[in-house]
Amino acid sequence: MEKNALISILTPSYNSSKFLPRLLDSVLSQDYPRVEMIVVDDGSTDNTKTIVENYKKRFECKGYQLYYVFQENGGQSVAVNTGLKIVKGDYLVWPDSDDFYASSDALSRLVSVLETQQVSVVRCQVQNLLERDLSPTGSYFKTYDKDTIDNVFDDCLYCKNGFWYQPGGYMVRMTDVDKFIPNREIYTEKRAGQNWQMMLPLLYKNKCYTIKDRLYNVVVRESSHSHTSFSSFQRGIEMIDVYERTISNTLNSMPNMSDSDKQYYINSIHLKYLKQKFDFAISNFKKREAKAYYKELKVLTKVAKLDSFKLYSPFLYKLLKHIKYRICK
Repeated sequence: MEKNALISILTPSYNSSKFLPRLLDSVLSQDYPRVEMIVVDDGSTDNTKTIVENYKKRFECKGYQLYYVFQENGGQSVAVNTGLKIVKGDYLVWPDSDDFYASSDALSRLVSVLETQQVSVVRCQVQNLLERDLSPTGSYFKTYDKDTIDNVFDDCLYCKNGFWYQPGGYMVRMTDVDKFIPNREIYTEKRAGQNWQMMLPLLYKNKCYTIKDRLYNVVVRESSHSHTSFSSFQRGIEMIDVYERTISNTLNSMPNMSDSDKQYYINSIHLKYLKQKFDFAISNFKKREAKAYYKELKVLTKVAKLDSFKLYSPFLYKLLKHIKYRICK
């Protein structure tokens, strides 16, 4: 790669005028010399456009380029597709509009890894911050005490081992995007976001380099999508179906995955989310729905007898599970 290759920053934004300046300021603080940033406004009704236009001169003075693109509201994944068709960079990062970079050398360090290591994806650890005062808060993410190279495809696919999806902490080569995401188009669904669609094709059978330092801040918002998705039983079930549909369609679109692997992973994802719907029905005392999910589970797997107590007596189930734990401890 030529010296000082171009970094493209792609940021979908929807009514984020309260947070967007902080991200833009963090980009302006970077020590990397060549950056273009594309803000794709997903039908905002606030003053997002004015904010971006007011920052353009500051970006130009630094030698950066800032672009504003408006689209009718179609969801984050549609906004990503819009931006992918525009970006001209050699490397890509795609931060959320409400998060921001924690260090002025964040982009430089991410680029350095891709230019020196045989990996397709590089990421840094992230710091969760409370929206109200930007104070650090805990998270379920796996932490690293040293830089590491791993294959984390399964962790991403199954949401396990503390995998984190905050996209601004990731960087990839655009040559790999063109190789693994046909026509620069990810699966689109308004409530699906864009994390699995971007990450799964790039992580499959490819190595990921993790920088141990926290170079990116994630603002935890009470009103965020993740906080409201499961506000009711019906909404929760719908979102679980959205997750499964998004992953299955993404796997089916991956040119570097064999048909047999696609079928294996799609079947395993179906089983995972079927179990999740069963558990969700139990926790919401939806006995009729739980019975239906349990019936399908019995067909697909040899469900442990202990799980039958979960259906007919949640209290007894918890008690037996506790006893089993004490015996096997």
